Amino acid sequence: MPRITAYKIFFASALALSAFLTAFGQETAPSPTPENKKGLIKFTAWVDMNGKTEKLTRKRFYLIRGSQKDNAELLKQIAETTVLSRDCYYADLRKKGRKISDEYVCWLNNNDCESTYCREIKTTEEALAVPEFAVAYRQGLREYRQPAVALKWLNTNLSDEIRNGYYQQYKTTQQKLVSLAKVAAQEATRAKTGSDGKNGGFQSIMTDRLGNAYLLDVDVVPPEKKKTETYLISNLLPIVFGDTSYVWTCEVEVDPTKAQTVILLKTEIGKKTKCDVVTKKQTEVCNLPECKPAEKQASENSTQ
Repeated sequence: MPRITAYKIFFASALALSAFLTAFGQETAPSPTPENKKGLIKFTAWVDMNGKTEKLTRKRFYLIRGSQKDNAELLKQIAETTVLSRDCYYADLRKKGRKISDEYVCWLNNNDCESTYCREIKTTEEALAVPEFAVAYRQGLREYRQPAVALKWLNTNLSDEIRNGYYQQYKTTQQKLVSLAKVAAQEATRAKTGSDGKNGGFQSIMTDRLGNAYLLDVDVVPPEKKKTETYLISNLLPIVFGDTSYVWTCEVEVDPTKAQTVILLKTEIGKKTKCDVVTKKQTEVCNLPECKPAEKQASENSTQ
């Protein structure tokens, strides 16, 4: 009788194990996941304010998987969130004794800025036109001896409250809502596909100078007997016009076979449109200066 070597025993065991794993894999193979297709959305953030079209430039919006009904709890959280406006933030600093100039408040207003980082101060004339900038510029000039360098590093010589205090407060609230929106989108994505996918059913976009934005590679897994899937577009945090703040939520049916039509924002609750208002609130009116348009202010500064 031939001798059975250790090698032959190992080889036979390996074949048996391979056959077992193959049979087991065939019996327990997962069911196929839904086919993911890709959609495109063109989003235009224009609103009609007192008969005038306003383009929402450099405003952040979010794409969230699911309908308004699916995201009812998230929308409730959004509606209940209170955000201090930029004007009221600086008005409160004034009440606390901080020296906040009218010129600085108007610079933020005219440039639609949440901090001094949103636009570079490029000329000495612009720096000297705002008291806070002038102090920081002169300090930089003493340190660096070169006007161009003093302008470039102007922000470092501003206090935190002036430089980005409002933005940091705003950002904290924003991060909370973004986190909730991501969780809602990821849960909806896992329920549909079994995984988080590439974007987890969530995207963030910022509008350009014309108020336009494009959402690319949107995962589309339509329900049975449908060609489209429902998503929401929302700014999450209020955008203020005068004494009124708005949060929009736009239901859009994403069709992977064609680009979406332009989606416009509305300013009245209850209108039968693709974009409804989640909240429309009267904001606190804070005692701050009435600012002249940026072009007129620049012209006046150049003649002084």
